[in-house]
Amino acid sequence: MTITQALAWPDPASTAHVYHGKGKDRPRFYRHRTEGWEYPGITTILKPWDKEGLVKWAADLERAACLEAAADVYAACLQNGYQLTNFAAAVEAKLGPARSHQRAKEKAADIGTAAHDRIRWQIGQMLGLETPRPEIPDESELAVMAWEDRWKIAGITPVRSEQPVWSHTHRLAGTVDLFALRDDKLGIVDLKSAKYIYPSSHYQVAGYCLLAEELLGVPIEWAELWRVPKSLEQDLTLEVVPLGQMRVWNGQEAVIRTRSRDQLTRSLLGIYQAWETQMNPLAN
Repeated sequence: MTITQALAWPDPASTAHVYHGKGKDRPRFYRHRTEGWEYPGITTILKPWDKEGLVKWAADLERAACLEAAADVYAACLQNGYQLTNFAAAVEAKLGPARSHQRAKEKAADIGTAAHDRIRWQIGQMLGLETPRPEIPDESELAVMAWEDRWKIAGITPVRSEQPVWSHTHRLAGTVDLFALRDDKLGIVDLKSAKYIYPSSHYQVAGYCLLAEELLGVPIEWAELWRVPKSLEQDLTLEVVPLGQMRVWNGQEAVIRTRSRDQLTRSLLGIYQAWETQMNPLAN
């Protein structure tokens, strides 16, 4: 009997997602269908955590959109030979109700979600799961092909896909993209489709390791973050980053800082404590 066969894997259907509060950014909790407990998801507590690259990306897109709108309004004034008394309102109307960065973010999210669905389906096929093959847009196919190329040389065997994990000690839950074996050692692969792998992603995966070890009773001996490309503007090679090899902004440029899993876990639990104090809608 292998290590994975001996483990008591929880049924993925044993938990359900529940939401509290209002708005699309309301916190997501995991509720156990029979035991009744509710724990916040790791991605929920990390959502308010600042992502410098994402903020700068959004600001750059919005700046470009504002300049383009202002230029269009000014050109219209010159062409029609009149003065505009409320230039700011005209620019705002030109921008439209949906901001440039929001539209770009939503499109990128759709591409990434579709790619993730196809990759999850392909892993499911390896595990003998019978589910319909999801159709995806051409942009998402780029990400899937990059994943396929990497998978051929990764030297890992899939064990469980989309596996919920939780900790009664820390009252946290999450969903692991992939448990896999490499040289008979159990590890975790987390798929990303953002432009970069942000520091918060390392906290997230360290949290998955913490929860999985408590739930399964065995060590998680390795963990990696795989970032799939989703644009011809990017290098079409899948990026593999070991847990703890963080890309951070030092005030002038992006640099690599290596942090231990223990450091990442303590940081995550600190962030959770702050979230619990300030933002948990269920806290007393």
